[in-house]
Amino acid sequence: MEVNSPNGASGNDFYEIPFACNPEKGDIIDLYRIEKRLGEGAFGSVFKVTDQRNGEVKALKLLNLFKIPYEEERKGIVRRFKMEYDTGKIASEYLVHSRDYGKISGNPYIVMDFCAGGDLRSVVGKNIPFETVNRWAHEVLMGLNDLHINGKVHRDLKPENVLLTIDQKAKLTDFGISGHKNMRMTKVNIFNKPTEIFGTIAYMPPEQLNPTNKHVTVLPTIDIFAFGAMFYEVFSGRYPFGPLGNDADLANYSLNVREGRIIDIKKFNCNLPSEWDKIFNKSLQPNYKNRFQCTDEILSLLGKPVENRNISFNFYKHTLSLMIMQGEEYGRPYHLGDLCNDEQGVIKIGRIDPDARNSVEIKEETTCYISRQHSTIEKTSGNSPGYYILDGQWNNAMRQWQPSLNGTFINAEKLYAGERRMLYPDDIITIGDVTLKVVKNENSIR
Repeated sequence: MEVNSPNGASGNDFYEIPFACNPEKGDIIDLYRIEKRLGEGAFGSVFKVTDQRNGEVKALKLLNLFKIPYEEERKGIVRRFKMEYDTGKIASEYLVHSRDYGKISGNPYIVMDFCAGGDLRSVVGKNIPFETVNRWAHEVLMGLNDLHINGKVHRDLKPENVLLTIDQKAKLTDFGISGHKNMRMTKVNIFNKPTEIFGTIAYMPPEQLNPTNKHVTVLPTIDIFAFGAMFYEVFSGRYPFGPLGNDADLANYSLNVREGRIIDIKKFNCNLPSEWDKIFNKSLQPNYKNRFQCTDEILSLLGKPVENRNISFNFYKHTLSLMIMQGEEYGRPYHLGDLCNDEQGVIKIGRIDPDARNSVEIKEETTCYISRQHSTIEKTSGNSPGYYILDGQWNNAMRQWQPSLNGTFINAEKLYAGERRMLYPDDIITIGDVTLKVVKNENSIR
């Protein structure tokens, strides 16, 4: 049986009304022959496939969009799915790479690298040499680092989402909710079976379990908490805050997470270096401000520091742009030189609102975290030209500076009231549920 997409594997990401599709072993999806079904969830399946052009083995993730009843929900999930494909295009040896994107009868699919070594779930609690687990931790942190510097947050890090290659190298996968809205405790990831919900909760920090300040769930600290919980489990075979297998355990586990009551891993006869005690204790702090703020800090403890970013930049030879890395207009650029065309050199940022008159209008339909007058960028003058960013905007009606409701974050650090922060290439600005990366325009003078 040959199952063809109306559009072929062209990468078209527009929404179509989906029809039922249930491919089996031996079927051909565009250029890919199905060898076996690797996994199945409520709304999706993953297959091992062979690329008929060259015989290479790949993995194909098919979204069963036809099983989702409401059109608006379908459209949102298609956007998430396409963004998962885009995230997999980040150049990193620590991420599972996306190779192709297509549709079958309106149901999107992603073709990815195939990892033949299984996942971290298969090694949880087993007597794996410490050096091997330590190396996996380093590789996971490097994968998170590559996501974070590109304005992405994984938000569903767990052993099932760390795949192992044939030579046992760890790579991150399943970016379906990277940088997106929280997964509620009553709603599972589109590729998870309902029985896996407790396991997913085991890696969620308090702000994700009970999101009162939802805007902080797009910060790297949410992945750092999950990293600590995941490697605690890999080493010990236990969750860090107690058992979690049924409804009765859930309330107690959630309370322990909120209170920061971590079970000492030494109780499980894990003879780990003191560095790992520090990693668990700080990664699993209930207050995100008290955790490690970036993966570099943990990598340094493991003796694998990342080279510091080179922030040297000649503002006379280059200009800067803001690029939406996570949000409903992924990839949209804003050239600061074009926007700073008035005498004041002021760029106003906020959600789309006809009364706000922002230079950078952020489209926000699925959340409500961005203020109408959220942030301000000011162009400097004199001998050191550049751009500063501030939280909030000047409110003419009130004749005072008005801060945003949820704050402005630069590289996961919240700007305090009145603070002016110079922008450099590769800085990540987080505004509500949207991230923007500061990018350099080569060989241009403005």
